[in-house]
Amino acid sequence: MNKVLWGIFLIVIGTIIGTNSLGITDINIFFDGWWTLLIIVPCLIGLFEKKENKTSEIIGLLIGIILFLSVNDIINYSIIAKLILPAILISIGLSIIFNNSNNEKVKTKIKQGKTSGVEDITAVFSEQRVVKDENSF
Repeated sequence: MNKVLWGIFLIVIGTIIGTNSLGITDINIFFDGWWTLLIIVPCLIGLFEKKENKTSEIIGLLIGIILFLSVNDIINYSIIAKLILPAILISIGLSIIFNNSNNEKVKTKIKQGKTSGVEDITAVFSEQRVVKDENSF
């Protein structure tokens, strides 16, 4: 699904640029805040991926939307600047709380001391991917 969405996005952009070059349309893809789409589109596409934790995509999408709205003077940038530190502190606090529950699951597996079928658990950017390693012990 991820590849299909990226393909559709690139086809739309290519079609707009091509029709603009031929003089058929006059669509300006470089509008105020166009660069925020570099944050919004990947996060939006990431929401359609099959994975458990989509927190990073939601946070990125919110940041992109807030930046887009502030660039277009729909919301006040000074209010956003004042709320960045509290938002960072709240998100760190939430990640600590939920990360501890995941660490407890890992510790329980280790304490069980199973030598066959041991899971290799990797966490990158708040995402967990469990890979069965058949060659363990």
